[in-house]
Amino acid sequence: SERKEGEELSNKSEPICNLMKFLKGKTKNINHKSIIDNLIQKVRQVNFRVLPPAVDFEILPLGIGENAYKINEDIWLGEKVSKGFNELVIVSPFLSKDIIERFCERTVLKNNRRTLITRRSSLSELEADCMKPDKGFEVFCLKDTVVDGEDFISDDNLLKQRQDIHAKIFSVTKGKWTWLYMGSMNATNAAFNRNVELDIMLKLNGKYNSSALMGELLAPGEGSPECLFEKIDALPQNSD
Repeated sequence: SERKEGEELSNKSEPICNLMKFLKGKTKNINHKSIIDNLIQKVRQVNFRVLPPAVDFEILPLGIGENAYKINEDIWLGEKVSKGFNELVIVSPFLSKDIIERFCERTVLKNNRRTLITRRSSLSELEADCMKPDKGFEVFCLKDTVVDGEDFISDDNLLKQRQDIHAKIFSVTKGKWTWLYMGSMNATNAAFNRNVELDIMLKLNGKYNSSALMGELLAPGEGSPECLFEKIDALPQNSD
């Protein structure tokens, strides 16, 4: 919402301004620079708020130089995290082996579960150890019938669609708290170390946690005909 008179201005919007300043440096067009400057001033007059069950948030621009969020030092997604968690969900179309292995090495608490939802074409980036019951992921992909699309008739139009996972989500639950990251960042080296990306992190308190997220994604239930996803029990064999 727009800041009211006398209301203290939050600095939560500053990462967006930093991203726009980075983009300003990428254009030589004077009009574009002016438009970006105006946008920055307007964004700085906005106070962002979250609604329950969220209690806090951070906007995370990556790959924009000195003002970039240091994702590899993040409390949950960073390279060296000593904290344990109860549940982890990663939804990422594209993968890098070492990024996924980073999460296999994490300390887990009781009643833990690691879940990965990705594209079939990305399964080759996984090692067998990443699916071991003691420290690995349960892996899911969209069913072939969903990816290939189904013929359906709407009025007199016959449509056929092809679709696959596009969302990028990281959800970490510890006790009653959940940290939910959403945006453009895949679980890849390029996203974590090079690309310009923009994510938002919501800190949630309450029943909406990683288990609830998986319940929605696997609705009406894992293994049911209506569920869009199917569990991957074994990785495809490499044809070397």
